[in-house]
Parts: sequence; C-alpha cells; structure tokens
Amino acid sequence: MKRFFFVTIVVILATLLSQSCVENNNNLENDQAVPELDKKTMLDAFSSVIIDTDVMAEVLTMVNKSIEKGLDENLYLRELWMTEPAVKVASSKCAPILKMRLEQFFSNLPSTKSSFNQDVMAGTDWVIYWPYSEFWDGKTLPVITTVPSEKDQEWNYGYRRVFDEKGEMTLEQVYVDDDFAFNNPVWIIKQETELNYENLPNFNMGEVKSGSITYCLPVTKTAPDTAHVWTMVRAQVTKQYDTIFQGSSNLKIIISYPPYTGNSATTAEYYVDFTRSEIRQQRFKNLGLMLNSDWNYREISNGMTVVETDGGTTIPISIILEVDDDMCTPYIGPQEIELEIYIEDDDDLIMNFPYKRVYVRSSAGSSVQSFDDGGFNFFMRMNDVV
Repeated sequence: MKRFFFVTIVVILATLLSQSCVENNNNLENDQAVPELDKKTMLDAFSSVIIDTDVMAEVLTMVNKSIEKGLDENLYLRELWMTEPAVKVASSKCAPILKMRLEQFFSNLPSTKSSFNQDVMAGTDWVIYWPYSEFWDGKTLPVITTVPSEKDQEWNYGYRRVFDEKGEMTLEQVYVDDDFAFNNPVWIIKQETELNYENLPNFNMGEVKSGSITYCLPVTKTAPDTAHVWTMVRAQVTKQYDTIFQGSSNLKIIISYPPYTGNSATTAEYYVDFTRSEIRQQRFKNLGLMLNSDWNYREISNGMTVVETDGGTTIPISIILEVDDDMCTPYIGPQEIELEIYIEDDDDLIMNFPYKRVYVRSSAGSSVQSFDDGGFNFFMRMNDVV
C-alpha cells in the first residue's frame, strides 16, 4: 500500500504540473535561486503534510479574516511566518498546526532544508485559495489542485485523500471546476499576483487605503444624512468574470469629477471584492460607499467607471462630463469636458457612464434607485439636505 501511495502521488503531481503554467526562463532562474518557492515543492508539501479538520479549521479562520477585510477567500501563507504588526490581513497565530507541519516538511526536504528559514517564507506570495469556504461541512477534507496552464481554462485535475477501512490513505484524482468546488471543499495552491500583498493596506492597523485606491470593507449601515452626499448603498454582481482558478471578481470603481473654479478635475478609486459565493447566489453586499461627499451644483455630472481588474498595461479611456461654472469670468454657460480615465488592457470594462446630478438627486431623502449594467447592479442615493 505504501508503494502504491507513493506512485499515486508522483503520477497525480506530474499531471497537475503538466496542467499548470509552463515556467519561462526567468521563473526557472528564480526557482533555482529559491527552490522552496516553486510550484512542484508547494504541491509536494500539500500532498505530504497531514491535513485534518483541525488544520482546515485554522485555514477557515484565516480565510474568514480575509473576507472581513473585503478581500478574497485567501490564506496568505507568508502571514504564518511574519511578525506583528507587519501582518496585514489575519494573524501569525491563527494556524500554528499548519505552520508546524509545513516547517517539518520543508526542514526535512533535501532541496529546501539547507535554505529554509522564516525570512524566506515571510516573503512568499503563495496562498491557499478556498472558494465557497462558507459551505464547508466541518468534516470533509479538501481536494488539492493548482492553476491550469491556460488562463481561461475552467477546469483542472485535483486529488483528494481517500481512507480505507484500515485507515490507510490513497489519492483519488478528480476533475475540478466551479460546480465541483461549490459542492466540495477545494484548496487551490497558487501565487497571488493580481492583488500583490505588498500593495495592500495594513488592515490590522486600521488602514483602508493604499496609494490611490480605497478598499471597501463590508458595512452594515449607510452614510450619514449630510448635504448632497452621493452614496452607493449596496451592490450585486450577477456573473463570474473570472474562472474558479483566478478567484473572485475584483471590481475597481472609479468616480470622476469635473473641474470648476477652485477645484481641479479629480478621480477617486475604490476596490470592492465579490466572492464566488456572493455572485453565484446573487447576494447583495452592503457598501455604504461615499462616491461624492458634497456634490456641488456646478458639477452637472459625475462619471462612474467600473472594471473587473485583471492587470496588464495601463491604457486611457475617456468620459465626457458636464459643468456649469457660474464663477468663471466671463461666464460661458454649461460645457462638456472630456476626461481621461486609466484602466489596464486586460481589465473587463463593465460600465463607463456619466450620471447627472439632477437625475441622482431625484432619489433624495430615503428613496433609492437601482441600476443594472453589464452584470453589476447597485442601489444609490443622494441626500438632499438644504
């Protein structure tokens, strides 16, 4: 049985690696320099360490903390070895059993035992991505898989541990797609490159903004009733923009404001994550997202651009806004102004639309209006306190 188990691991890992991304020369050089971070070693690790319900509970705790921060269902492996207060999402103390078992594996593996240390692991970008984690039954062990070779491929082989009546384990190869992951716990061992950890705010320190982007945390109430506040109350995504292996739908909402006397043209950027569970079940997420804290009457329109982020090269797109600057000398009346908005060429453009103040203002007070565009539905309001 032991021989069969070993052969099964080798065959399945070979299959998984053949389905996963072919490394280019630069990546091969990096893997040779830091062998403990390559894909084969990570798959070896998660095929060898003991994964039981205690470990799964630890992983679920860290995944839930990621969701609480408005992120995807990820356990950032680096956080097991990071020291506080550098840990941004969960806590280095959340998964001591998993950390111990991975350390035992890496410390005894011939290719890694001489170079394995805490600093190496604290810098890794590997994650455990657990889609539909909220539906775990508390006892079923996970199927382990990785990212397939083609970016848009919607399936890959995975393996699950099967125990016979004697308690001996073998690995069963299974076909993993979105439907399978919805009905079975699946851990996708992958590198998180779309949301680079270094670029995240330190949520544990109360930060919600990194660079120009504000990360939207789940809320239970809307914005306060102050004058002319434009708010996205809640939102819903009705289609999966990415495959199961790419993860959730990461939406960037860009609000653009026209220039007028005393104010230059500006934009505000917000990041909102919708998990695959939220999308599959078409659940609304409460946002309370303040799009304009005081929509001035001179701004006839504000722009809303929404993309599902996939990276790539920065490109400009345009949006036309209107302004009526009655403080301008000489006064020239209402005019259109074309602004450039920057997205990336691999992003999915969901909407790029100018909303007129008079139209949004019609939802004054407690009334709410709904909009539907490209699989993104939302309710917004504008307080009209004079």
